[in-house]
Amino acid sequence: MKIAVIGGGGAMARTIIRDLSECLDVKEILVADYQEKKAKEYAASFQDSRIKGSFVDAYKIKETANLIKGYDAVINSAQYYINISVMKACLEAGCHYNDLGGLFHTTRKQLELFGDFKRAGLTAMLGIGCAPGITNVLAGYAYQQLDEVEVVHLSDAAVDMTDMKGIDVFAPAYSIRTIMEEYSGEPVEFINGEYKTLPPLSGAEEIVFPEPIGRRICFHTLHSEPATIPASFKDKGIKEVTWKLGLGPEFHERTKFLASAGFASKESIKVQGVEVAPVEVLTAVVDRQVKEKLEGKG
Repeated sequence: MKIAVIGGGGAMARTIIRDLSECLDVKEILVADYQEKKAKEYAASFQDSRIKGSFVDAYKIKETANLIKGYDAVINSAQYYINISVMKACLEAGCHYNDLGGLFHTTRKQLELFGDFKRAGLTAMLGIGCAPGITNVLAGYAYQQLDEVEVVHLSDAAVDMTDMKGIDVFAPAYSIRTIMEEYSGEPVEFINGEYKTLPPLSGAEEIVFPEPIGRRICFHTLHSEPATIPASFKDKGIKEVTWKLGLGPEFHERTKFLASAGFASKESIKVQGVEVAPVEVLTAVVDRQVKEKLEGKG
């Protein structure tokens, strides 16, 4: 089996590629990223002839299709903005497709390609990471055990067990771009059999999770699960599907402040004569301070 990983230089991809490298039936792994240097350096770090790095501009469908042609499947671990482009490249190249989610609205658009993939005899798995992904599988398991399913409430929380050595560092568990969209975008939930748009971070609710998380305040945020579960569960009477997220209290307050200050915006502003997007500046600053504060700290 030959697997191509788009966004292969990113944090999520690193774990995916490590897992793939341990699969004996995977004969080749392509680590493809717009940041070619990162992709090739990470691929080379395995010292494994099966793994190679390459440049890709995944917005360019034809070029991406040429790159992935001959691979059995593509795992798209890049930002969701390119999901549809990569799916179209997979259709052209004849590859199966997986991604880590489309933050609701893009997921809905991706579902429109169902007929194209079916006619091509290809499989596309949308949102098959942690959340969405594991969350959907858990809901699906419950669905199989029950005669009727009217309500699915999904809640997600995490605790960072990393020893920061006493260093104060703002270290997101996943893409800060995605987190900022979750905090600033209007959540869309499936309530009383229809989709409803809610205010960002509304519906605060204390939920008790297993230790070591414990009690956590969770909020509605924009997410992919409500985009797919209602259709999958409709034959058992589904009426409500909601999602809530509960990041750590300190991280939550910092992120909420950044979102309220406008750092989630993708719209460019001029700073000292230079056009910059606030979210891109934030991403660069967060990445830099994580590297500067934590690299080499053991």
